[in-house]
Amino acid sequence: MSEIAAREPVSCAPLTAAEARRIRRRTLNYPLYVPDMGRDVTLKLINGELAGLVTELHRLTLLGSNNAAAFLTFLRHRNLLSETPEAADAEKRCRAAAHSNHSYSQYVVAWLCKAEGDDNKTMEWLRKSSSRGLFLPAFLDVARFIVGGAGVDAPNHRAALSIFWNAHRLGHRMALVYCARVLSSGNLGLLWWPVGVLLYLPAFFRAYWFGRRYPLSEKVYVTPTNSNRPLFRVSDGKPAEIDFSKVESE
Repeated sequence: MSEIAAREPVSCAPLTAAEARRIRRRTLNYPLYVPDMGRDVTLKLINGELAGLVTELHRLTLLGSNNAAAFLTFLRHRNLLSETPEAADAEKRCRAAAHSNHSYSQYVVAWLCKAEGDDNKTMEWLRKSSSRGLFLPAFLDVARFIVGGAGVDAPNHRAALSIFWNAHRLGHRMALVYCARVLSSGNLGLLWWPVGVLLYLPAFFRAYWFGRRYPLSEKVYVTPTNSNRPLFRVSDGKPAEIDFSKVESE
């Protein structure tokens, strides 16, 4: 993969309006970024065929897809995929792609580092994913971690607001919601509090309606940190048991 290709933003899987409604009602509890990996992957996700989805992702990983490897690794990170040699191989490819400047892989590796408790590495990978790959969810996470003081010397609400605003200008619909939260927190002065309060609801509903129409877009996805709802409506909260022996190596 060339350096130029690695730096390009990763486009999401396209959906018609009817497919977006179906995926909300049948498959997902909240928006999920899914890179465009072909129509077969998208249809399996729309129909809630999780076992078939993961099998197809593994097949694409064997064929060299960095997006598929990263998405498989993401699913395992969310405890939706069993520990298997194939899943471990996907993580190895994901980490290798991250070192080759593949922005989505860098984002996934950042959250792997977060799970390992290494906030400094997490921030390092998030900064690479945002600054080099222009992966919009990474912008939001850099700013969220700065607000919380993770991976930095101390919380800096003014710096976080600047990053949220840049993400908003680049098209992420949730960024303005976070801008409103920072302003209404009072950390930038009481004069900004009413601005944040007035901004919050319009920004929230703007993001909400965009997410309903484009639930797989990177422009609305935010990795949840405290949600009790499972990602998939069809999930029972247990790791998906996938029979990888049915996948032929190529």
